[in-house]
Amino acid sequence: QTAETYPSEYRAGASLAAAIVGVLILMFASGPVAKAALAFSPAEYFALAILGLTVVSVAALGSTIKGLAMGALGLAISLIGIDSILGAERYTFGFVYLLDGISFVPVMVGLFAITELISMILEGGTIAKAGKLEGSLWDGFRDTFRYPFTLIQSTAVGAFLGMIPGIGATAANFLAYSVAQRSSKHPERFGKGAPEGIIAPEASNNSCIPTSLIPALTLGIPGGATSAILLVAVTLQGLRPGPMLFTSNPELIWGFFMGLLIGAVMATILYLIMIPWFALITIVRIELMAPMLLIVTLLGAYANERNMMDVFVAIFFGLFGYFLRRHGYPLISLVIGLILGKLAEGSFHQALMISDHDYSVFFLRPLSAGIFALCLVLVLWPGVKKRLGYGGAEVT
Repeated sequence: QTAETYPSEYRAGASLAAAIVGVLILMFASGPVAKAALAFSPAEYFALAILGLTVVSVAALGSTIKGLAMGALGLAISLIGIDSILGAERYTFGFVYLLDGISFVPVMVGLFAITELISMILEGGTIAKAGKLEGSLWDGFRDTFRYPFTLIQSTAVGAFLGMIPGIGATAANFLAYSVAQRSSKHPERFGKGAPEGIIAPEASNNSCIPTSLIPALTLGIPGGATSAILLVAVTLQGLRPGPMLFTSNPELIWGFFMGLLIGAVMATILYLIMIPWFALITIVRIELMAPMLLIVTLLGAYANERNMMDVFVAIFFGLFGYFLRRHGYPLISLVIGLILGKLAEGSFHQALMISDHDYSVFFLRPLSAGIFALCLVLVLWPGVKKRLGYGGAEVT
């Protein structure tokens, strides 16, 4: 058995388990979590954004400094465009395209699709290094549960982040992957088919999406794009999201919950049926696949907003991502900085306006102060751990 034989089965098993857990949390924790979410002010949201950046940067293998640098670069890229608070232009250099900022989709296409294509083209051969498919479908599905710590940890990360409006499944994916990589006994296997690296993001995004419905249904605040679409659908049906929704339409809500559970099971069954056919692509030579994949990738970047500049941005970040990967800079840290940048900036300004520009608001509130203290511990711990002789990441 090798990791390349069962990647889809690991994905299916982790998705099913995490989706069920996420729906159960949604069913039984909506009320208490909604009350707890009301305690979060903009200061806490800003602290959470910084915590997300810190976790993924410190979790980067190799150099913590490189991880923090990439997180800061992602944060800087997220600031390009019109300042949402002051209305001033930032880092546009006179380009009209940059007034709305750099779109997230072409950056992701470049960093992960084109960068990977470049690596695959230079390596040649096939994705499945053995050149053939091996192993049992159901063995791979069952083996997901041989990594209970990763499964539980990543499900918890996704479920927690889903309850916080504005974070979303994308950030949960990368954070769960980084945490799993850092806590693994064999972190060097990540990026090379490690089962934990497949289980972590799949578990986190499938637990994140159901729990993102908690603030949506109980407070009317969407936790992400999926819950925002659901809120629109609920409103169009004449229903008003909020605490009264659970008492005025209990049969609808519980029917919705059961639908989520049944949907998770049905999706897994269909996924397992189709896996043998999808897996055949891994034995096609890269020389044949690369041109087609590149065309589809660039088409995806263009289709987002039908702007040719997005294609050039994707190509730029593809080449830039390959350079970063070759020199040991973690792409995940850059992406998390880009994702959380807007949340951090908006929450920062809101907290200052509420406190009449008193910066102590971030440190006098117990919850935000505790989160910042945790950030400090995470940054200093690798160096302390190394000085004490326990190994750890390089910090210089």
